[in-house]
Amino acid sequence: MSNRLKQWPVGLRSNTFLELFRPVALSEKVRRIASGLKEPKESGAYKYAIGELRHLQSWLCAVTIPVLSLWLFLLLAAPLYKAATDGPIVRLRPTPPDQPILDPPPPPPRDIDPLPIKETSVLMGSLIAEPADTMPAAMDPTPPVQNALPPESLIKSPLRFALPIQREGLGRRSDHIAGRGDGPGENAVIRALRWLKSKQRTDGAWESPEPAMTGLAILCFLGHGELPGRSEEFGATVQLGLEWLLKNQQADGLFKGRDTHDYSLPICVYALSEAAAMTRNPQVREAAERSLAVIVRGQNAQGGWGYNCVPGTRIDTSYSGWCVQALKAAHLAGLRNEGLDAGMRLAVTGLAGNAHPNGGFGYTSPGEGGLTGVGVLSLQFLGKSDTDEVKRGLHWMERMTCAWQKPWGGRPLYYWYYATQAKFYAGGPGWDSWDRLFAAELTANQQLVESEAPEGKPMGFWQSPAASESYGDVYSTTLCTLMLEVYYRYLPSYEVLAGKEVKKPVFDEPEQIASILFPDA
Repeated sequence: MSNRLKQWPVGLRSNTFLELFRPVALSEKVRRIASGLKEPKESGAYKYAIGELRHLQSWLCAVTIPVLSLWLFLLLAAPLYKAATDGPIVRLRPTPPDQPILDPPPPPPRDIDPLPIKETSVLMGSLIAEPADTMPAAMDPTPPVQNALPPESLIKSPLRFALPIQREGLGRRSDHIAGRGDGPGENAVIRALRWLKSKQRTDGAWESPEPAMTGLAILCFLGHGELPGRSEEFGATVQLGLEWLLKNQQADGLFKGRDTHDYSLPICVYALSEAAAMTRNPQVREAAERSLAVIVRGQNAQGGWGYNCVPGTRIDTSYSGWCVQALKAAHLAGLRNEGLDAGMRLAVTGLAGNAHPNGGFGYTSPGEGGLTGVGVLSLQFLGKSDTDEVKRGLHWMERMTCAWQKPWGGRPLYYWYYATQAKFYAGGPGWDSWDRLFAAELTANQQLVESEAPEGKPMGFWQSPAASESYGDVYSTTLCTLMLEVYYRYLPSYEVLAGKEVKKPVFDEPEQIASILFPDA
């Protein structure tokens, strides 16, 4: 038995990747944590213990917060109840508001041609073909006023990952009941996951470019709460995909088979970070941290990123958007990198540099076009939802349409992917209007597959409505699936437009939890 293997507590001495996902009794898990905390910090046992404590932190918050809220409610309600029982029961009517609260009316049908965005495939076989640097004429040349959004609108940033149980069946159904999704959309997601499963190769990857498509597919399964060892229908699919990423990661953190400009890198970091948070697997975590370091080192001095994460002076809004998503996922997963927080702060400056006074975001300079959603979502991810750039960007995005038969711009799915998330996190009438459009369009235009469906279970996929967005059915299907999963992929922290910082939990670090649960460790 090797010295590395002896570092693991009894029960974890296995080189089988799947063994780390198998459920164990609570008493055994506590024993492993206590034993692992006594090991050196660089050992696998210690990392396992820290990972389990991070998971325990989420469960403590999930259990204690509702209990404390109920206790506080009962405490405040006690004198009201006593007062009511001292005399006759009086049924109070709520005071009517000054103005009736009505659902925003559906937007009137508009027959607007796609924005005149001159787009050119400049990546020569890369994952995403991006628009050239152009600045089309604005449809509304008047910049919006600073309070373009209603003051009561909720800003949902910063974000945190939903727990696996909150992404699984009961959690998803509760979101649907609350009006944050519907049955047809959820059925479309399940059909898409089955189709993606059928397209996975025997080695665990999806179509070329393998790292990017495998990362996007894994994000779709994780977004639905499908985990190795827990999901009967899709657990093995996620398992094989993660194994492929780990096997094809190079020592420098890059991935074999990456696309020309290496969009694969931030997409894979995004997927591995989310997988590390949800599975607590130390091998996945180490792989995510190795590739994360490349993104942090590759940020340029202005705060953005260019192709292949090579530092320079070019700030590519599209490429930077994927890097920001990767950094946010790494931050939420608690990955370790000394430059992570500073990189996220600097990215705010970089992305804001491509914002236009009229409200749009340009490709590599201030402009207006389909990449506006990328800039808005990136700043939301970075905790800057209350900035003028975000407010103006959301106002500019009101002109976006979501009609499958008349797609918006040359890369509609790419633009809709960002717009859906940005509008969801902003909330308010803008999201309500978009919610009624995009989900119905995606659901109605999914292509059903019945002849190949295993056990008679229906499958479905999407092809982009624009011929210029021809990156394969896996690409189109993953973006559409992630859009329909927006209702439950993240648990946002709600705040009004005041720019307040969200307070951290009492137990922010696993070592703090360990000092209470295992004082002698």
